[in-house]
Amino acid sequence: MRQMSFERLRKMVNEVFLITFKESVYIAILTTLFFFLSFIGHIRSTQTGVDTYAAYYGFPLEWFKQSASFYIAWYTYSKFEILWLGFALDAIIFILSSLIIIRVADRVHDDMAAILKLKQHSSR
Repeated sequence: MRQMSFERLRKMVNEVFLITFKESVYIAILTTLFFFLSFIGHIRSTQTGVDTYAAYYGFPLEWFKQSASFYIAWYTYSKFEILWLGFALDAIIFILSSLIIIRVADRVHDDMAAILKLKQHSSR
């Protein structure tokens, strides 16, 4: 009994994660788009000192940080860093979201093709 359920789970995982090259290209494009929108869509600025501030970028997790210092209205220092934990978790979220979108779009496309084929067949 346990072996049978494991086989069924393995087949289900293979069906979900077995992707074609075309689907992997779509997933890469969507993931890149999600990262870009995440970068420009959410900015949080905080003052970290008297003359310094930090800006954080990314959504749902912040993954990019810019630190800057100002002295008498002169821009003197800027440091950029990637917050790797937030980046990795966002990448997982974006890749899985892209995979779901691709699978749903593929299923809708197949269903619409089947409906059109049935309509053409019934009209004859």
